[in-house]
Amino acid sequence: MRHARSLTLTPAGQAWLPSIHDAFVRISEGTLEVFGSTSEQPVTLRATPVIQQSWLAPRLIAFHRAHPQVAIRLVSAIWPDDFGPEGADIEIRYGKGEWTGIEMQPLGEEQLLPVCSQALAETLTAPSDLAGHTLLHAVGFGVGWPGWLQQAGLPILKRSAGRSLAIIR
Repeated sequence: MRHARSLTLTPAGQAWLPSIHDAFVRISEGTLEVFGSTSEQPVTLRATPVIQQSWLAPRLIAFHRAHPQVAIRLVSAIWPDDFGPEGADIEIRYGKGEWTGIEMQPLGEEQLLPVCSQALAETLTAPSDLAGHTLLHAVGFGVGWPGWLQQAGLPILKRSAGRSLAIIR
């Protein structure tokens, strides 16, 4: 949460912190294994701008303090085609990890949260109340509405006009 002169973790962030810490420890250990304790060349890390801004940037200062000998060079990838075997030592990608020729280490579990206007939210009391509403989809999310609705106990979906899903009662 953002305060006047500081930031604090939300309860979800506090719960996620141990997993993220473990991921950075693994990255650090792998970096030392590959590049040794000192490296004249920076480690090139490629990620999307959103990942760099919202997830990586807040962790870079702590990483640098713990490992000042490791220089990090950030490269942005905006489209799926921007990721590839050349040009980066480490990549942070979003997806299921089904990339050929790449060793993958998950950094956390996907969590989706439905969002709507306050007026609509006031009319919803259960997931089944979404029936008949248009559900917008975020491109690139592997699970999306089908997974969220299944977890909510509404696994039967029918694709209607356009790209929306309708709940079948």
